[in-house]
Amino acid sequence: MRNEETGNSSSARDKEWKHCRVCCEPINIKALKCTKCGSYQDWTRHLLRWTALLVSLFALAPLWSISNSVSKLAFFDKVAQIEAAVTSCNHKEVRVAFENIGELSGIVTGVDFSIRQGNEVRSPDGEMRPHGNGGDILVLPHKPPVMLSYRAFIDGEPTNIIPKEEADRNCSYLLDIHWTDFAGSKQKLTRECRCR
Repeated sequence: MRNEETGNSSSARDKEWKHCRVCCEPINIKALKCTKCGSYQDWTRHLLRWTALLVSLFALAPLWSISNSVSKLAFFDKVAQIEAAVTSCNHKEVRVAFENIGELSGIVTGVDFSIRQGNEVRSPDGEMRPHGNGGDILVLPHKPPVMLSYRAFIDGEPTNIIPKEEADRNCSYLLDIHWTDFAGSKQKLTRECRCR
């Protein structure tokens, strides 16, 4: 009889215990948290694990941006990258915007102008230069574009690039834009616009 009583009390005790979902140690069936490993027994144990993972990822994010910046400094050559856009053309002037999307400063060293009328290509009659600026143009990286107006000059006086009646015909200005950067790289851009 005693064995039966012991067996009954043992099975009653087994019903009061369960195994931890993480470490498999026996814990009380109503326990929310394991006394051995400290793991929660309901769905919140997953939440805590994912929270730790997300915190770790957010902690690594600044390190990633720092390493990306350092790698750019260490492994990529710094160069200038000047772009040009012709904003307007007419018989009196040609307006050009220069922008530097590179990492070093760049210098526009000259712009060669040609005039194409039909199949004929010729140079303008006067000397083409930026109005109010006689030298090279420094274009700084990541700054607003430098806007210049190119005019024709004869004996130091501004004049029309071509007569107005010629501009109304099939006429285009061809621009060869030469630029360099402080690393010694020399480049050329070609742009075209209608004479009107």
